Amino acid sequence: MEFKKLTKKFVCVETTGKGLFDLEAILSLLRIPGVLFLVVVKTIVGIPAGVFHSMFSMVNLERFQLTPESNGYLLSYVGVVTMVIINCNNTSSR
Repeated sequence: MEFKKLTKKFVCVETTGKGLFDLEAILSLLRIPGVLFLVVVKTIVGIPAGVFHSMFSMVNLERFQLTPESNGYLLSYVGVVTMVIINCNNTSSR
């Protein structure tokens, strides 16, 4: 494993107790190079994933007339396939 030395240092600033949704602190974090891009990509990828997780079971039950047991098997299959794909992707990049 190789660690690269960072070229810029960022100093952690104490908060003034404004809470979790301090707009000034959030904007200062988004000004760090590359952070805004990562937040946008994470949001674009996260919305379809959230819709998939929330609606997949209901669509299976109504559209394909699956029983709850069959729906559980299908969701387990999707989970195993996802783990295999992620594992293959991680091992191929080494």
